[in-house]
Amino acid sequence: MEIIIESQTLAKNLNVLKKVIPSSTPMPIITCFLFRVVEKKLTVVASDLDVTLEIKVECQCSEDGAFAVASDIFMEMVKSLPNEVLTLRISEKELEIASLSGNYKMAIDNANEFPKTPSFEEKNSLSVAAHVLNKAFTKTMFATGTDDLRMMLTGVCLDFKKDSLVFVATDANKLVKYTRNDIKSENEHQFIIPKKPIMVLIGALTGKDSDVKIGFNETNVSFVFDDTVLMCRLIDAKYPPYENVIPKENPNTLEISRTELLASLKRISIFSNRMTHQVIIDKKGNSLTILAEDKDYNSKGVENLTCIGDGEDLKIGFNSRFLSEMLSNLTSDKVKIAMSAPTRAGIITPLSGEDDNENTTMLVMPVMIN
Repeated sequence: MEIIIESQTLAKNLNVLKKVIPSSTPMPIITCFLFRVVEKKLTVVASDLDVTLEIKVECQCSEDGAFAVASDIFMEMVKSLPNEVLTLRISEKELEIASLSGNYKMAIDNANEFPKTPSFEEKNSLSVAAHVLNKAFTKTMFATGTDDLRMMLTGVCLDFKKDSLVFVATDANKLVKYTRNDIKSENEHQFIIPKKPIMVLIGALTGKDSDVKIGFNETNVSFVFDDTVLMCRLIDAKYPPYENVIPKENPNTLEISRTELLASLKRISIFSNRMTHQVIIDKKGNSLTILAEDKDYNSKGVENLTCIGDGEDLKIGFNSRFLSEMLSNLTSDKVKIAMSAPTRAGIITPLSGEDDNENTTMLVMPVMIN
């Protein structure tokens, strides 16, 4: 079997596929890329048993066949080559890579040992624009948790409603809710996608302008677009009622430049406690004071900013890392921070940069002031 392909095209797709391959596994075969030619069309597959990604790649193929090759060595080889045409010649136990730079040979594995692509019966499906899906996952993924004892918090929840589609992520300290009012579902559904396939999907969706078909049932979900198919298992858990933790009445607000606040937080957080990373937000009228202090190191930082304040004056403590993370994942020039009391969560919303069909709400829990 012989495959003729451009090195740049191959490297670009392998870079997306590589994110699926596990760093360590008792099954060496799943550290390989599977090359499969059917009806002279090439599909490259990567899988970790829970996530499977298939990408059809443009090339010229002499005949049908399949082989598996070690992903790390093969990818490094392809990436190191200039943009040129490669000829892959596959024999029973060996892969030969012929290029203008030279000839290289690698051992290959039996394609029959590679895990079969999972199949499942779709019970529901809908289409979402690729750029919308990419934006939704990018805005929410950073807020997922890492505690395996609370698996439901380690992924992003997709909540299909009759009037909207809601993406939610939380680690119990921060929460992000991203709503699309232009995506509706005939039936209400809810499921949780693990973080890893979301990271893979974001990479695969970058630069795409097509629609993505999302198909799912109780245990699996698939994303199909262009020449790409991603399938993964869902987290088998029920997501907590996220609406219950978002305070409804927050009369004490401030509006401020996002970039100015973010820059101030990065400077002030240098002086915060190494354990709590606490910064104190002191709102008085249209003046905002940001303070951090670490008594163990006898260090302290204070900055004053101008804002548009409403409601009562309020002093509240937050984890500077959480605040900075949230502000970094927004693009608006100004943000609104709404609060009710020093013991209640603060709500961050962008004041610009969103269209009429989207809405972003970010929640951050307070750190108690001594």
